[in-house]
Amino acid sequence: MLPRRSAQKDRNGRLDGAVRLRPLALALSMLAATIPLLGQSHVIIKVNAGAPGCPFPHSWAYFGYDEPNYTYAANGQKLLAELGRLSPVPYYIRTHNLLTSGNGEGTLKWGSTNAYTEDAAGHPVYDWSVLDQIIDTILQAKGRPLMEIGFMPEALSTHPQPYRHKWPNGSLWTGWAYPPKD
Repeated sequence: MLPRRSAQKDRNGRLDGAVRLRPLALALSMLAATIPLLGQSHVIIKVNAGAPGCPFPHSWAYFGYDEPNYTYAANGQKLLAELGRLSPVPYYIRTHNLLTSGNGEGTLKWGSTNAYTEDAAGHPVYDWSVLDQIIDTILQAKGRPLMEIGFMPEALSTHPQPYRHKWPNGSLWTGWAYPPKD
């Protein structure tokens, strides 16, 4: 493998040969490594776990769940507070259903904020009160919201009825999972 170095340009502004050929050299070395394997029925991989390496970033300091309305329930608040106490780094919370239509009550594999509806004339009506309560609860527990903007509000769905899925025996492909009509 070629040593790492910063990209150098010639007087015409083109990358020098070594930098331009690095991807090709990598691809060729990968191909060459597989040639002896052709026709073999097994592969042996050896790992030296004691060899020095570079630090591995902690990218898993987040938790996710389906029912956003459980966030501000008593046990949800208790769980988030415990996560905040245990985590040595800031942790993130990601929930599904942040734009799902409904009454704001959580059930198995379902939640809703009713953030977007429409009045009788078809004009948008926004209500962020449930979503604000979810975010406030996460922040109070020293978590950070990781905003997953989903799923489709009923008033925007190209196939609004039936809207809610029937877990676990019904179809998941109901109105909440369709694209917007506009």
